[in-house]
Amino acid sequence: FGLMKKGKVVAGGSPSEAALEAAPETQVGIITASAWSWDIDTPASKAFAKAYWEEFKAVPPAQGAQAYLGAMMLFSAIEKAGSTKVERIAEALKGSTYDGPYGVVRISPKDNSMRTPAVLTETQLAPPNPFGAKIIKKVLVHLKPEEIGPAE
Repeated sequence: FGLMKKGKVVAGGSPSEAALEAAPETQVGIITASAWSWDIDTPASKAFAKAYWEEFKAVPPAQGAQAYLGAMMLFSAIEKAGSTKVERIAEALKGSTYDGPYGVVRISPKDNSMRTPAVLTETQLAPPNPFGAKIIKKVLVHLKPEEIGPAE
């Protein structure tokens, strides 16, 4: 279809920020979908990126934001269930929400799937930034959970 003449297309969420930083000049122009990028300009996103940098002294990765969100959903479900029993946690997760680095995510009580926002990004050489990153997954489009399905 000629897509590769206009840009590099990669599966959602990859390559990682660490991989991009290894050879940034060769990674420009990759278009990808991801749950998060440190380019998201919200207070929650900025707070997560800052905290990640302060803890690890590494460019904040999308995988880190996703892991954080998953852990927070689990901790919230354990608290709601009042138990660490799998059955109670599973029940507590149904319909649960968490407002994290990339917005509100929800576990559908209908099919137990996570409904999450996403971003379409393009890798570009990074402007000056607090992380010393040489390359950025620049946000092109913000997608709402209902835009990326599945429908409920």
